[in-house]
Amino acid sequence: MSRRRTLVVAPGALPAIETLEPARYLAEDARFEPGAVTVFNLCDVGRYLSEGYYVSLLADARGHEVVPSIDTLEAVVNVPEALRLLEDAGVATLRDPAILPSLPHAPRLEVLSFFGRCDRRELARAAAKVYRRLPVPVAALSFVKIEGTWHLYDLRAQSADDLDEAARAQLSERIRSGRVETGLAAAGPVRASLAVLYDPADPFKPTYDEGLTRLEKVGERMGVAVRRIGLHEIDRVAEHDALFLRVLTGPHLPAFRFAQRAESLGIPVIDDTRSILRCGNKVYL
Repeated sequence: MSRRRTLVVAPGALPAIETLEPARYLAEDARFEPGAVTVFNLCDVGRYLSEGYYVSLLADARGHEVVPSIDTLEAVVNVPEALRLLEDAGVATLRDPAILPSLPHAPRLEVLSFFGRCDRRELARAAAKVYRRLPVPVAALSFVKIEGTWHLYDLRAQSADDLDEAARAQLSERIRSGRVETGLAAAGPVRASLAVLYDPADPFKPTYDEGLTRLEKVGERMGVAVRRIGLHEIDRVAEHDALFLRVLTGPHLPAFRFAQRAESLGIPVIDDTRSILRCGNKVYL
């Protein structure tokens, strides 16, 4: 079995890191053994059909593990879609940028995330969650603080060329540490998808974010994609194979409509409508 190689594809040099120019990677034939190479793509990936886009596209075609993947790139260039995906993954987001002018005094922060790590403690968990859902080597993350919670409202993939000397040194240190998670190797084939109805703003929610994060990790090991959906996303029930209600249930609460929708589609749901009705009927208590 061949030893896995790591290729850092970047426009220009990085401190103490051997890099490969994107043009050279694109020009190489498939001499690298498929499945035995991990590619960190540090090129400009912010534009469709850019050189960086082709690096990830070709890496995938060669059977190489690549960060970021094409799926991630297509999500990141569409910020509203990326924010929706991240909200499903438990990241507090502000998906309507039109609100920002009405928050002139709200604290704001922009941080650079290097493979999910940033130097602001208060944003460390959020940066890690963003990377787990959308693995981008370097991302500029913009947050605004609303009612005591930091909300992500913008993210942009950064190339090595976008970084100043200090940031390039940080990036090199992260790569040389050998503790970079790709989010790719452990992922097996997805056999099914489970939608989890969750409202992070509900003070009486039956499940906390940490519990759902553990569920997502277990699902990943079992080949089940666990995706969080919000109370306003009933149309997304049909995208999944099963529905798990992790909000308060009752005949007059939004969760009941979700259960009805799942049953009408023939999708297994916990709790089902019959159970919800029985739980609210004193005859069954």
